[in-house]
Amino acid sequence: MPIQFTCPHCGVTTEVADQFAGLRGPCASCLNTIEIPQLSAELAAEPAEPVAPERSSRLGTWYLLAIVGAIAALIVGSAVLVGQFVPSWFQRQLTQQEVACRDRLEQIGQALRAYHAEYDQFPPAVVFAPDGRPMHSWRVLILPYLEEQALYKQYHLDEPWDGPRNKLLTAKMPVAYGCPSDPASYRGQTSYVAVVGADTAWPQDGVMRLRNRPAAIGGKLLVVEVESSGIFWLQPADFRRELLSKRINDPQGAGIRSLHLDGANAVLVDGSIKHLPTTLSEQELAELLSVPPPPETNSQPAPAAP
Repeated sequence: MPIQFTCPHCGVTTEVADQFAGLRGPCASCLNTIEIPQLSAELAAEPAEPVAPERSSRLGTWYLLAIVGAIAALIVGSAVLVGQFVPSWFQRQLTQQEVACRDRLEQIGQALRAYHAEYDQFPPAVVFAPDGRPMHSWRVLILPYLEEQALYKQYHLDEPWDGPRNKLLTAKMPVAYGCPSDPASYRGQTSYVAVVGADTAWPQDGVMRLRNRPAAIGGKLLVVEVESSGIFWLQPADFRRELLSKRINDPQGAGIRSLHLDGANAVLVDGSIKHLPTTLSEQELAELLSVPPPPETNSQPAPAAP
């Protein structure tokens, strides 16, 4: 005979055939797991009810079980597909971000070389005021060569980078100055900095010229990638070589780093892009940074602006 019971989860009363007594399964109303109560000895001894009602109830229960099974199979299948799809999607996203990063570094390299073509020298890392205060960054000086003439016209060379008018431009950082994988770049911090030092492409006092230099200088580092640099794009600040970590992606020190899969990117003096892997040795990095002294001292002061 049918067993009548009330679901303890949703309170709905239903009937099932007696052969399901003692079994566990989903409630037909809320799908929570319930247990069909056992028949008492007296009820179990009674003659069975007609077959038709039992078959109808039994078919309904098995139909519900089949639906639940299909849903479970769909969930498991979806999990497997997601498990296969997400890593490949994530890999694709990282690859696209690194390609964009390299493209932006290439734009910076081309702008620096265009500046050199016009002035026969690269821009100074910093333009100082007569009293020695750092005023402007090389990133500002090359704006016209990044097709940012309108932004450059808004910058005031008669006040420092963080003056009342110039600081308003912090939120207008050109796309070329930020790697898309660097979260700090969306707050006006640049992802690309110079490494400044007496034996680098960016001497602390003065500028670098390519005239009469050996061709090998083209393979030296000009601008490197630094994720979360802490340097606003207008800020006349970069990384000093003596304070730079000797490792790529060093979690303990300030150095060349990125959120790419392996290593970071850089642009060389000749304008080409180089990937710096995390396996790069201290000696290899030192060789890439070291620029031999010029054949003669450059006494011509750097222009304040193009």
